[in-house]
Amino acid sequence: MKRMLAAGAPSIYSLGPVFRSGEFGQYHNIEFTMLEWYHRDAQVDHEIRLLGELACHTLACDEVRVVRYRELFRRHLSLDPISCDLADLARRVTRQDAELAQKLGADRDSLLDVLFSSVIQPELTGPAAWIVRDYPLSQAALAKQSTDDPECAQRFELFFDGVEMANGYDELLDADELIRRAEANNVKRQQSGRRILEIETTLVAAMRRGLPECCGVALGFDRLLMKRMGVPQIRDVMPLPSDVV
Repeated sequence: MKRMLAAGAPSIYSLGPVFRSGEFGQYHNIEFTMLEWYHRDAQVDHEIRLLGELACHTLACDEVRVVRYRELFRRHLSLDPISCDLADLARRVTRQDAELAQKLGADRDSLLDVLFSSVIQPELTGPAAWIVRDYPLSQAALAKQSTDDPECAQRFELFFDGVEMANGYDELLDADELIRRAEANNVKRQQSGRRILEIETTLVAAMRRGLPECCGVALGFDRLLMKRMGVPQIRDVMPLPSDVV
């Protein structure tokens, strides 16, 4: 879709099947449906409001609470996720799961992910939808660096009833920066025994030709439907759920 934008397409969306190997459980299925859109010339604050309006309309909630990633860690764990001591993070994860903490070692972002999912995410409940914004720059993925906090990225996620529903970016436009991030990601993949990924992709080529300013959001449609219907398993909203990983 970003290649289409680089070729001159207007704001666009898609609704269709996607696949992730090895994902199976209460909120996961190997094949699922993704609603994805790219809004040309949009600013991140506007796209956060748009996602919040969609959440209120489809999930029948009256409020959207927008909160920064750093603020959540300070509120629930009394630490700053970016500047805190790595050994302290490891100790906290050890209290959650000693075997997992040992496996993750000195991977700060993975340690933060464990604390976020086990301590913070279960608190993102109640009648409101939550949008968490400004993730650490090391977790930027395809998002730009934040203009408000240079240690963070213009990335945001929607949560409802403790479940992640959508992921959004003020989209990165710099192809060289994308390559630097891909190379760093491949180092991590190689260290963990996973195959490395191609660096010079068709997306990189499109970005070099010129990707317009845009915000993008990817929303798990099955999870949205699951929460709208009030059913406990994602398979309850799928006609043919996977039975194996």
